[in-house]
Amino acid sequence: MKIRKTRGEDLNRITGIYAYARSFMSEHGNPNQWGPTNWPPEELIKKDIEKGLSFVCENESGTEISLVSHDVGRFMLKKTIIQGLLLRRSEINQYI
Repeated sequence: MKIRKTRGEDLNRITGIYAYARSFMSEHGNPNQWGPTNWPPEELIKKDIEKGLSFVCENESGTEISLVSHDVGRFMLKKTIIQGLLLRRSEINQYI
C-alpha cells in the first residue's frame, strides 16, 4: 500500500470514492453528514489537490482505494490517521 499526493488525473476516481462514501454512510444510518448532493463539490476537491492538501492511498495494483484531505484550517482536524497512527501534519511527509 502506498500513500501519495493526489494528482489532477485522479479526479474521476476520487469523485467515485466520495460517491461510494456518501452511499455507504446513508445506508448505515448517517445520511446527513455529506447529504445526498455531491459533497464535497468538485471545485473544492480541485483546490485541495492544487494546494497539496489531498492524498490518496493506493493498493498493490496502484488503484486508489481511499483518500484524505488534510487542511489545518480553523474548523478542520489538525491530525490525520495514516497506517493506524495519529499524526500531526508535520509528521505526514515521512509517509509520502
